[in-house]
Amino acid sequence: MINFLKDKHLEFALSEACEDRPVKVVIRDLPTDIGIAEIIQSLEEKGYKIGRVSQMKNFKEKKPFPLYLIDVKKRGNYTNVYNEKKICYFNVKTEP
Repeated sequence: MINFLKDKHLEFALSEACEDRPVKVVIRDLPTDIGIAEIIQSLEEKGYKIGRVSQMKNFKEKKPFPLYLIDVKKRGNYTNVYNEKKICYFNVKTEP
């Protein structure tokens, strides 16, 4: 199908199926100077498959917030990520 559209020089857009899209989770109350690799390691030790971690920042001042946006792949016990209370030995809150 994609080859047909390319041959006809037609525009098209691809999107992932709903079951393939990662779950997005916001983690609050982690320190702003913690390493992203530490967060990934801590979550992977708990059995989650992590796609991406990014720290949220103030748009104008470019200062980091203690908020992290995490993409959790839909494998295994991914729904339990909302119940996590400790990450990297810090008490945290998780939100969808």
